[in-house]
Amino acid sequence: MYAVAFAISVPLGLASFALGSSDNEAVALISLSATTVVLIWIYLYCSRLSRPAHVNVPLVVPRRAIVANLVISAAGIAVGLRTTQIEAAIIRRKLQRYSDPRAIDKEAIEVVTSTITYANESKIALDSKVVSSVADSIIQADRTGQSDLGPDAYRAVEVLADTQSAIQAKTNPQAQSHLQRGNVFPGLWGFVDSMIEMVPIALDKRIFVNTLFVKCQVSYDGGPVKISGTSFEGCTFQVVDTEQGKELLGFIAHGNPVNYSYRADELPPLPPDPRKTKPPV
Repeated sequence: MYAVAFAISVPLGLASFALGSSDNEAVALISLSATTVVLIWIYLYCSRLSRPAHVNVPLVVPRRAIVANLVISAAGIAVGLRTTQIEAAIIRRKLQRYSDPRAIDKEAIEVVTSTITYANESKIALDSKVVSSVADSIIQADRTGQSDLGPDAYRAVEVLADTQSAIQAKTNPQAQSHLQRGNVFPGLWGFVDSMIEMVPIALDKRIFVNTLFVKCQVSYDGGPVKISGTSFEGCTFQVVDTEQGKELLGFIAHGNPVNYSYRADELPPLPPDPRKTKPPV
């Protein structure tokens, strides 16, 4: 009977994991659903309604106890399915402590980085506003020099930017609209109404207007750049550890759309939009 129970519950847990549940949710679902199947079988077997006619053994376990176990097991499944939401609430409160720049020091940086990394690895949903406020606090604390944060501050903001990009991909996807609009200026230096997907790309010496990056490896070395109305979904970032780099990561950590420019006057102008240019007569 236990083999049958696990034969039913294991695929259920694996399907839950494949659909985005965390590993602890899947394990909890497997164990709890297996317990439920066993208890149902015990109840049906011990019941006079389904018991074989030749079996005439009095009930050893009171039916009320069995029903109570079924209710507890069902409640356990519901709680198990909400484990991630409970953890998300705990992590949100933990991160909210660092929304004030005065709370940022080296120890706080380590806590933020480890907490965000754990949440990402465990597939725990994070709040977009909390991520952006923590990034702001770290950037402001590093800029004012209230404490010697060192390169760990840059790493923390980079992790927060990666996280915000993943959040935007789930909560505010723009891929469909961009796919329908197509590319206008798919050049090496100017992108307008474009979608760039699953490629490594450098932002330096380029203009991006209403551009969507999807699952890209985005790099920036501190050169001239102009970003306007641009979205990053599921991207990772490798940005130079300078004031400009941290500022860019801060804008990305705020969520989409991103607007940022640095030494944009050094970039060549975009060519005329062919959709708006009348053909010669």
